[in-house]
Amino acid sequence: MELKFSEPTRKLIRYSFPLLITATLLNLMTWTDTIMLGYFKSPEVVGVYNAVYPLVGFLTIIINSMGFVYVPVASKLWGENRNESISSLYQIMTKWCFMLTFPVFVLMFVYPEFLLTKLYGAEYSGGAPVLRILALGFIANSYFGFNYHTIMASGNSDFLMKCSVASAGINVILNFMLIPEYSMAGAAVASSISYTAIEVLMTLRTWKKENMHPFTSMYRKLTFICAFIVASMLATREAIPLSGEAWEYAAFVLVYFLLSSTQTYWIKVK
Repeated sequence: MELKFSEPTRKLIRYSFPLLITATLLNLMTWTDTIMLGYFKSPEVVGVYNAVYPLVGFLTIIINSMGFVYVPVASKLWGENRNESISSLYQIMTKWCFMLTFPVFVLMFVYPEFLLTKLYGAEYSGGAPVLRILALGFIANSYFGFNYHTIMASGNSDFLMKCSVASAGINVILNFMLIPEYSMAGAAVASSISYTAIEVLMTLRTWKKENMHPFTSMYRKLTFICAFIVASMLATREAIPLSGEAWEYAAFVLVYFLLSSTQTYWIKVK
């Protein structure tokens, strides 16, 4: 019996199938590090890595949540040929997504030993460099913003599939090269580079094809400010023994959100 599909159904399948491949490959990348670490290294190493890796998933919660709102709105605007509105939405939501994710990144990047010790115990503190490397790679998801969602809304699911294939290939190759010598740190570097690569590819695509990107003058200033904050906190930890990580981080979060609220207020006033 021959199956016959209507034209809308064929278009839907044609659009959805590359997204299925993309989602499958991105999920497989999560397991690639574990499988290859298990092949090259001891079960203890795999155990520590598997405890550390899920934590960086918190860096993607905000963008994934906002994406459920972004895609339908962007798709509607795309259907109305309102590209300037999509570009503005892309820039505004990316800025806020990064600003809300940044405090979580600081906790993982500046205080990895503190976080792992509190969650799992002192025996897992050796995974601090791994958490720091992974956090640096996964923050790219929020920093580059809604490139994936913008391409999805435009209907170009084939490009997303190509990006995921390239990223998965980079991940496997780098794992083979780095894990035997650098163990967990090598696996973390492989994941960070592969995830950052896919973000760069998608951002370049939206810029070249649709003339959209999130890097407004304000966003560039925010980037330098955030980089300065992280560098200052790292330098302070090394130079001055303060009261403790919990109090330092609490003070940072309070000041950070106060400054963010002040900035928002002045923007509205102007």
